[in-house]
Amino acid sequence: MQDTETYQFESRRKQLRLLIGIGLVSAGLLAGILIMLMAYPPVPRGSQFAEIRLVERVDPDEDAMESEMSGFPVPGGAFRDIARRTVQSVVSINVESSWSSRFWPSSGSDSQMFPENEGSGVVITPQGHIVTSYHLVEDAGKLQVKFADKREYEAYTVGVDPSTDLAVIQIVLGPGERVAPITIGDSETVQPGDWVLAVGNPLQLNSTVTAGIVSALGRSMNIIDESFGIETFIQTDAAINPGSSGGALVNINGELVGINTAIATDSGFYEGYGFAIPVNLMIRVASDLIEFGEFRRGYMGVVPKNVHARLAQVL
Repeated sequence: MQDTETYQFESRRKQLRLLIGIGLVSAGLLAGILIMLMAYPPVPRGSQFAEIRLVERVDPDEDAMESEMSGFPVPGGAFRDIARRTVQSVVSINVESSWSSRFWPSSGSDSQMFPENEGSGVVITPQGHIVTSYHLVEDAGKLQVKFADKREYEAYTVGVDPSTDLAVIQIVLGPGERVAPITIGDSETVQPGDWVLAVGNPLQLNSTVTAGIVSALGRSMNIIDESFGIETFIQTDAAINPGSSGGALVNINGELVGINTAIATDSGFYEGYGFAIPVNLMIRVASDLIEFGEFRRGYMGVVPKNVHARLAQVL
């Protein structure tokens, strides 16, 4: 009798557990359905909308673009706008002279197989003055300048300054003809981490634009072989290659902040280390070259000399 009662009790307890389990599962399913309905309500029928239309695209004007550029760390359309405006003022320069390897280390090939030098230049005046690298036009014979729109001009050397690796040439324009100069910036405002674009004609690839950041300031590479050479380069990881010499380094506003001049490499080509002459230095040098044909600056210093007894008496 006692065994029978125990069996009935255990059976009822199992049934109760089963009912409780079914109830919990049902409650869970119901709660899940309610949560889904709250998170994803049914989509109304199309007849409830008076009109459905696609969102129209609005092309931003230049002011809106500038505002977006200042507030967005990696502007997309801004790069396109900068490139479009800058390439019009960066030219390809063809020079009939021997190749200089001091600024572009040899890649092991015979440099004499290239009878002409090709590099880049930046238009800085409407009258056709173009700043470029001294090592490009050093001992130049004939100079031929080509714009992005395929216009070609002959040019001549206005002045050179080996101590800064800068030179100014001028194209021969027709009566009343003018060209578009680049917008000049201020290299004193440049800081490591700033976005920059390098514009030039590397490896005969005209109007090439590459992007990077300012890696460092005030770099000295001991590549200017002059007693009073000035080296205070802007370092960048924007791709610069042979043929980029004399090209433009511009900031995110499309303003010129440097003149591309050199790379550090073991292969002879881009390895992530490019160097540009600050635009503030370029302006001082170019202004003198245009006005005087040379860079004028004063020197102050001390020349050491042995003093013997006779010289000491004179002093």
